[in-house]
Order: sequence, then C-alpha cells, then structure tokens
Amino acid sequence: MQDQEKQLAACKLESMRLYEEPLIPDAFDVLPYHKYIVTCMAAKGYEMTVASNKCVVGVDFSFQVGCYKPTGRLEQLLFAVEKKLNSY
Repeated sequence: MQDQEKQLAACKLESMRLYEEPLIPDAFDVLPYHKYIVTCMAAKGYEMTVASNKCVVGVDFSFQVGCYKPTGRLEQLLFAVEKKLNSY
C-alpha cells in the first residue's frame, strides 16, 4: 500500500506540472488532470476500482489511493493479503 501511495503522489505531481488548473477533488468534474492521474496509475500497474470500502463517494476517485488496485498477479495476491490483514 505504501508503494501505491507513492505512485499516486507521483502521478498527482506529474499532473500538476502538466496542467495549470488547480487540483480540485470534485466527484462531478472530469478535468484533464483527473484522466491523467488514472492513466498514469494504469501505466504504473494499477486500475481504478470503486469496490473498495476505502474508496469514498463524493471525493474524486482519482485522488484516493483506496480506489486503485494492482493489476499484476503477484501484486494482486499481496494486495488481497494486506486487505485482509488491515480490514481494508
């Protein structure tokens, strides 16, 4: 999960460098940097999911580390174990 947090922070920082618009967490507004963050996380091996209880409705999903899950098999297994251990 810590690696996931670091990856998301890096994607947010990259999006801030590319787009002049402020990063405003708004669930109803899909601005270019929101799409960039989701695409950046996909490139780093994560896909967006709202099936987690850590993914809060009303806050932009692209900003929430709990709204991403790993796509690699080993990473998915480790994520599932960590999820069980932490009541994720």
